[in-house]
Amino acid sequence: MKSIDESLPTPAVPDEIAELTEGLAHEVKNLLAPFRLVLEMITRQVDDARMQKLIGRLRGNADLATQLMDRLAEYGAATTVGNVFVPLGLEPFLREFVDTAEPATDAVAPLHLRLVQPLPEILGCADLIKIALANLVQNSRQAAAPGEPVEISAEPVITAGQTWVALSVRDHGPGLPAELRTQMDRPFFTTKAGGRSFGLGLPTVRRVLQAHRGELRIESAPGQGTVVSLLFPTGPRPHLPHVTH
Repeated sequence: MKSIDESLPTPAVPDEIAELTEGLAHEVKNLLAPFRLVLEMITRQVDDARMQKLIGRLRGNADLATQLMDRLAEYGAATTVGNVFVPLGLEPFLREFVDTAEPATDAVAPLHLRLVQPLPEILGCADLIKIALANLVQNSRQAAAPGEPVEISAEPVITAGQTWVALSVRDHGPGLPAELRTQMDRPFFTTKAGGRSFGLGLPTVRRVLQAHRGELRIESAPGQGTVVSLLFPTGPRPHLPHVTH
């Protein structure tokens, strides 16, 4: 598989902006809650079909706005501030994630787990890694070819004498065309239509990696699917040189 992205640029986001984003999302969700409740009450009292349809659209928009606030809150929360980082074994973490994930259906690709032993511990925040992994799995399931599974893998990677743990999510979808290379990490950029994505998944993943002093790697080519790898350091090193597999 050819890499269309060796190392995406790492944007610097001040913690003040992150806190503002998370706080804004919380306040807007509070404002939306009574709006959705009132629409539900009106729906029960209106018989006109055209009004019912209009109210349904408004309720749908309110639901999308709430989902957007949830994604913004995740983006703001992906920081070292307020999160606890402890020695973390990825094997039990990943097994629990797969066991509790949404079951596969005709519309949802199954998850396959592949672990390469031995897996060293990382200094990590399980809640943040779960947010990053859930975003990647959601994207991969949407891109996966019918009947094809999404693979989650973890393996040690050694480069320049330093050991890292690579946590990867692979799909067998259409892959990413080269022209998206410079835009895929931009907040609110998305190729999905119909409100399926707000374009905050990959930027949120990026921030989770920043909080762990890790790096993001993306491999993709048209017709060959996509592999997104999160590389976590197992020792105190702030920068990851070029990694080859």
